[in-house]
Amino acid sequence: MGHDDAVGLSYVTEAGPDCLIYRETTGRYVVLPGGQGRQRQRVATLASAYAACQLLRGAVESGGKPVSDLR
Repeated sequence: MGHDDAVGLSYVTEAGPDCLIYRETTGRYVVLPGGQGRQRQRVATLASAYAACQLLRGAVESGGKPVSDLR
């Protein structure tokens, strides 16, 4: 996924090989995990976005289900 694919969001950073972080105009952050069509996660802070990436990566590595929404 390229950085331009997320319409209406501002790219912030890539937090790992398969996790992109964007910022909404509302100030919330959006985590877009790569691969397998996973849904985006909306979180309140940049620290939460990094944590969401870490949790999602751990869920994938352990074969578990990803966290559906972190607030």
